Amino acid sequence: MAKKFDKNLKELQDDVFYFICMCTESDKNLFMSDPKEKTIEDFGRFICIGMILRLRGVFLHICNQFENVDDISVLLNYLDALTFDDIKKWTEEFIKSVREPLLKKCAQSFWDEQKEYFSNHKFTLSKLI
Repeated sequence: MAKKFDKNLKELQDDVFYFICMCTESDKNLFMSDPKEKTIEDFGRFICIGMILRLRGVFLHICNQFENVDDISVLLNYLDALTFDDIKKWTEEFIKSVREPLLKKCAQSFWDEQKEYFSNHKFTLSKLI
């Protein structure tokens, strides 16, 4: 059991590491900043991009940070109000700024899969999880 837990924890840490490697300097600084320095849009943006890129560790890290600022239900309500266009804008801007070619290619591949799925299905944020 302990080995499985350690493996899962390592995977979540790797998710955060890869995400940070993809971030611009300003996003990296914002991501690692004190939760009180972030807006609800910052939290939502990081969560959505993390979910699009299948980086569960980013989702959990940001939710944990938000709990230091406000009740998590506030964030969940904000996320529920987002449109596909909001997420599309954030994701495409993020991917455009990724410098490492392999990470950019992987991110674009995940995004292309999500766009194709949502072109054939009604968008809901819960389908990203």
